[in-house]
Amino acid sequence: MFLAKVITTKYPNIPIPEATAEQQKPIIDLVDEILALKQANSTADTSEIERKIDEAVYALYSLSAEEIAVIENAKSI
Repeated sequence: MFLAKVITTKYPNIPIPEATAEQQKPIIDLVDEILALKQANSTADTSEIERKIDEAVYALYSLSAEEIAVIENAKSI
């Protein structure tokens, strides 16, 4: 939570949701999966797992389909 406190102190208008342990667990599990795959094979394709993390974060922020589209389009630039 330290990063969230730094961001909200420096940029108070950026909404940072406080995720519960229940909300954090699936994201942590996916990150752990990526780390394990990359440790075994540094060139492993983790894009599908990364997509799942993105979807979990979008849900955490309750983003609309339009907001998600803006983010996805910006990622491809």
